[in-house]
Amino acid sequence: MFVPLLVSLGADIDLLVLFAVLPLTKAFIQFMPVPGGLGVTEGAQVVALSLAHVPPHQGLAVALVLRAIELCMLLPSGIVYAADAWHLRKAA
Repeated sequence: MFVPLLVSLGADIDLLVLFAVLPLTKAFIQFMPVPGGLGVTEGAQVVALSLAHVPPHQGLAVALVLRAIELCMLLPSGIVYAADAWHLRKAA
């Protein structure tokens, strides 16, 4: 999801560097004691994207859009989970 967002922002990206650096953000986020990695995730993504020569303001925009997409998907996912749990309880 990073690449389409960066292309839409007009960022000059090197895909090889991007594919090498972005998994490091996921590893860094796993060590943070903050619920959901709030703030840490976005900061790690901005730093990783800056290593890939993406300007910080574009990196922050990408990080915030990805967080917004994640938060928007929580409600539908929660509804599906609750419906499945209700269905399983009803079947038992």
